[in-house]
Amino acid sequence: MIKIRELQAKVHKKWNVTVTKSMAAKSKQEALSQIQGAFREQYRRINDYCAEILRANPGSSVSLKTGAPHIPMQKLKLMAKLPPNAWGNL
Repeated sequence: MIKIRELQAKVHKKWNVTVTKSMAAKSKQEALSQIQGAFREQYRRINDYCAEILRANPGSSVSLKTGAPHIPMQKLKLMAKLPPNAWGNL
């Protein structure tokens, strides 16, 4: 992960702008929050992805296993068994 001082140096080099340590830290935190939010949204939609595999590939099967329910996003395992003709649908 990029350090605050490295971020300041990159901003200065690329745009010739000086940013304070607090500005760089806030920007870094906001970027990390956006990435984490996108990740959480994709994780919430995993059941939709499983349903789409089944819809788009009749005869296929899907197995979804996740980690402990009280620890979201700890572990995810998705296995899909597609019929031989499914590759033409991808």
